Amino acid sequence: MFPYLPSKKYIGSSLSADFVDKRQRNLGYYIMSVLHSCPLLVQDEIIDSFLDIKRHILERAREEKSDRTSASTSTPSNCGRH
Repeated sequence: MFPYLPSKKYIGSSLSADFVDKRQRNLGYYIMSVLHSCPLLVQDEIIDSFLDIKRHILERAREEKSDRTSASTSTPSNCGRH
């Protein structure tokens, strides 16, 4: 039996960082459960391609989040004004 698919919405904001992080972890758990239950899916070219694309998207999103976080914590500049 598979776990329930994580909900898309949460009471309040579905865009909060905590909600997004928790949903991402739960989606990963869901996908791993499905793949463990149906080993033939791991060998399917379409499934493999889909998961590989998702991997690249997640890596890029993490890099952008890291860049935004480091930019917001750096000392603000005066934007070239003297």
